[in-house]
Amino acid sequence: MAAGLEVKIVASPLVKLPYVFGDPAGGQKAGGPQGQSLGIARVGDLSDRLSRAVVKKLGLSPEAVTIRPIGGSQGERYQAMAAGIVHGVIITPPLDVRAKNEGYNVMYRLIDLNMPFIYSSLHTSHKMLRERPEIVQRMVAAFAEIV
Repeated sequence: MAAGLEVKIVASPLVKLPYVFGDPAGGQKAGGPQGQSLGIARVGDLSDRLSRAVVKKLGLSPEAVTIRPIGGSQGERYQAMAAGIVHGVIITPPLDVRAKNEGYNVMYRLIDLNMPFIYSSLHTSHKMLRERPEIVQRMVAAFAEIV
């Protein structure tokens, strides 16, 4: 859409950040993640930006935490945390449930950042909307039923 594709968002069942910041200590240490490393995929990507927003929200200086690009998917970054390579990662469901079951704690729920964010959505082309609106309507109804 940002590149100029002729599409429209017709449904967004989740418009908040479902991410959580998990760490082995669960923020029980004084200072939270201060002096620790947070795993991200790449510099400048979403995991980086969200990690930096959490550090700022917790009142820490950017120098107090090492943001470490380790690549990979959320699952791979989670494994890096489990292996002790990094001390915390930003994850989404259902990985947050796995983390909790494995003894990790949620230090911060990113929904509390109050950032506008569309996590999942249904898109359609202008042509489909114009020529086959009944299909689009059925899909939106299915999304509504799920919610």
